[in-house]
Amino acid sequence: ARQVMGRIAGGATFGGLVGGVLTWIFADWSTRGLLAVFGVGSILCGFALSYVGKGLQQRRSTPSPITAGFVTIATQRYPRSIAVIVVCAAIVSGFIDYVFKAGVTEHTTGSLVGFFAAFYTVVGVITFGVQAMGSQRILRYLGVVPAVASLPFVALVLMGVALVFPGYFAFVILRGGAMVAENSVYRSGYELLYTSVPQQQKRAAKLLIDLGGDRLGTAAASGVALIVIAITTVHVNRVLLGLALIVTVVMLATLAFVRREYVASLGRQLVQNMPTLDEPHLLGNTFLDDVSFYADHVDEVTETEKSNLTMSRDELLRRVQERAAQKVSSQSASMSRLKHVSNIDVTLFETPLRKQLRDPEVRESDWQNLRQSAPGLIGQLGDILLSDREDLETRIRAAELLASVPSPRAAAAYLEVLRSGSFRLRRAAACGLLNIVGLSPSLAPPRTIIIELCSRELRKPNRQRYDRTEFECRSPFVQDAMGNELSPSLELVMLLLSMIGDQEQLRLALYAVTSEDERSRGTGLEYLDNLLPADLRARVLALVESPELTRAVRRLPQDVVQDLAEKLRDGEIDLRELRKRFRRARRKQYREATHSA
Repeated sequence: ARQVMGRIAGGATFGGLVGGVLTWIFADWSTRGLLAVFGVGSILCGFALSYVGKGLQQRRSTPSPITAGFVTIATQRYPRSIAVIVVCAAIVSGFIDYVFKAGVTEHTTGSLVGFFAAFYTVVGVITFGVQAMGSQRILRYLGVVPAVASLPFVALVLMGVALVFPGYFAFVILRGGAMVAENSVYRSGYELLYTSVPQQQKRAAKLLIDLGGDRLGTAAASGVALIVIAITTVHVNRVLLGLALIVTVVMLATLAFVRREYVASLGRQLVQNMPTLDEPHLLGNTFLDDVSFYADHVDEVTETEKSNLTMSRDELLRRVQERAAQKVSSQSASMSRLKHVSNIDVTLFETPLRKQLRDPEVRESDWQNLRQSAPGLIGQLGDILLSDREDLETRIRAAELLASVPSPRAAAAYLEVLRSGSFRLRRAAACGLLNIVGLSPSLAPPRTIIIELCSRELRKPNRQRYDRTEFECRSPFVQDAMGNELSPSLELVMLLLSMIGDQEQLRLALYAVTSEDERSRGTGLEYLDNLLPADLRARVLALVESPELTRAVRRLPQDVVQDLAEKLRDGEIDLRELRKRFRRARRKQYREATHSA
């Protein structure tokens, strides 16, 4: 909708430019001649309108549009706020227009028709340029509400200049700048404010707001100008600009409320259009998807073979499988494998708590006792969670126990683990930290730390499918709307963002963008675009807009090696070329996905 609205507003701007040029050309004509030209333009508009409306069915609502529009505006805060924005914009435009035309009339001795034709033509050219080069970028990178705020912001700055340096040129620049902002960025953003309004309410209220609100604001500005002129003829321009300044501030304050309501309205649409979960299905992964996790092992093999440029296919496949098996088994490494690595006597670290956590078949009654005793074991649990000498499953059990203890020490331990190299540990820490933040919101990490952790996770998105304990399955972002397991990086980023945002709304937005319903996808993307921090918006949207990047994938090492064997036909493999090919293919795959998004 943002792209289409930019083109529509660009067409309107181009039409205004053509109209200004025609008026300039025929400025010396009589009034009848000008009216004839305008009449031809109106006939062309009629033909265009009949073409646009061809094939549309006429729908009639039970209540009249005017009645339904009044009811919607009176009962709904969001449409009422939009109406306030329209009225304020019309008042400001009316004040600026009077000051501009009064100044021009006072200082211009030639033909006013020629001056206004030239003025509107120049403004049309500038507006068309801004519309073509800037509107879509502003909508894309800043959002809908900031685009609407461009009009009061520009008007505020130029009115301040005109109040300090009043004069003919200041008034011309003020009116021209306000028109450029209104007819380009503001208009594109304003039309999109209605995308979060339910269809029936939008049809009822939009006509009333667009026409009634605009005419009401213009009438109010004209009436106030008449009163000011009747009271005094001195400093009329300053008084009107001062009043316009006040209305502009009110408009900006209302826009702050509109932004919150816009996001809330999108959230309500997500709830209403909640996609249903389908049964999980197998993914048709490409060879490159399957082998991407194990490509690092190919790099390791080829890097160690400095003296040889080639290797037999069987030898290469054997080494790849060995590396893959080692990495898989290392994820569940126990202390017995690490005793020979460290010179420290590991028996010094033995405690009853450690022994109980290492037992994968600990009884339910013992586990309940551990959970009840967790508040008095924060230090030991934190040490186990942070210890590299403990196996992965033991550290995850420690993370689960800490999740029931809303303590600053537990939060600090989780934050430390969130920077570790093991994804499963980071996910367990994020689940635990999210749980204690829910119990005690004051323990939420600072926003800057959350953004930093998310940025680190997004630098190299991970799609490997990992095993889960029951504790890790409690993550609210396990699956997408189609029942597929989410990619680990996207899941972890959503867990982290839930600590500074609305977890339920994030979950619904993620379901919406991974569903097959285009309307739900659009609502979810728009919601995330307005909710995500600016530093993360582009990378997160690049992930969620690409279905192939939102899903976790993994196959057994022997299956991957078998596919690799089928790809490598030659008996002797050029190791350098193989390494280049894998790296190039992986970079290309990610670039294409993010670029298309």
